[in-house]
Amino acid sequence: MRKIHFFVLVELILLTLAFLTMFSDDVTRGIWFLILCLLLYHYYRVDSQSNLLVVALFLFLFLAMSINPFGMAAIVFAIVYGFSAMLPYLYREHRSQSILLEMPGDKTRNTWIGDLSYFLGEGQAFEDLNLTRFSGNDIIYLDEVVLGFDSNLIIIQKAVGNTTVYIPIDVAVDLSVNTLYGDVRFFDDYYNLRNERLRIKSPNLDKANRSVKLVFTNLLGNVEVIRR
Repeated sequence: MRKIHFFVLVELILLTLAFLTMFSDDVTRGIWFLILCLLLYHYYRVDSQSNLLVVALFLFLFLAMSINPFGMAAIVFAIVYGFSAMLPYLYREHRSQSILLEMPGDKTRNTWIGDLSYFLGEGQAFEDLNLTRFSGNDIIYLDEVVLGFDSNLIIIQKAVGNTTVYIPIDVAVDLSVNTLYGDVRFFDDYYNLRNERLRIKSPNLDKANRSVKLVFTNLLGNVEVIRR
């Protein structure tokens, strides 16, 4: 059995036992728990400008599960399993590094935690980026790289951290940001995102000789796209 299947099976067993004991011990508390789950579902289905409700719901859900022995066991097991699964990848934790892309066909190990910089080598040819990280600040120097005339793509997905992209003057940008909480600077424009997605393009995108598409997804963190 694969590790992820084992983790899901154990979590389902513990959560099922938690729900059964919760309803058998106190039906009223179980009903309130279901109401909170429905409200949480409603929050994510309906666009909301305030995250106060979701924070309160998460707090109530955590308290409802933590006072139940099976719920607490599920929480502890998830934390221990997540840490043990991530431990092999944390060999460079909290270190600032510079990334130079390898030749096609070479494998590059993911760096889950730490501050990273991309395309620092002057005159380096651009290659698409598709990264998944846990936390850290990323700086992308597109003004130091030779961009192609075809579609150029950068995708970064992470939980926590800021992202800064330096763009040459003659390059158009297609930016997409999806975040739970963060601010976005797109040249001289500023946006505040609260569980929202932003899509913005340069006015001359369709006519530009060179362009780049930026796709960023995170929970907490700011995004800056700067001309220089």
